[in-house]
Amino acid sequence: MKALEEALSDLRGMPDIKGVLLASTSGAYIAGEPPSSAHLETFTTMSAILLGAAQTATKELKDHLRYVEVKLEGSMLIVMPAGDQALLVMEAEDKGDKAATLSAGMEASRKIEGML
Repeated sequence: MKALEEALSDLRGMPDIKGVLLASTSGAYIAGEPPSSAHLETFTTMSAILLGAAQTATKELKDHLRYVEVKLEGSMLIVMPAGDQALLVMEAEDKGDKAATLSAGMEASRKIEGML
């Protein structure tokens, strides 16, 4: 679990990332912190449903889903698969460096996939 926490900590250290959470594809909490105003169980479950729905909706396109982005008033949520068993949720600044945030998230997802 130490390596898993290190992967999440690396993301938290990025200037535009406000929060990082790891959940199972069934919505169970694994590690990290939900946004401060979110209820943990609801947030992890709904994040898993969001990603699962996007994967199902895009299955006919015969392509691989990289991430789902939810734009909020002053931030955004990025939900991406972390292997077949988990998903990574990042809350990031809306006006930040999105390319760097996505790149770091993808790298962390690959690391996490290898750990689970």
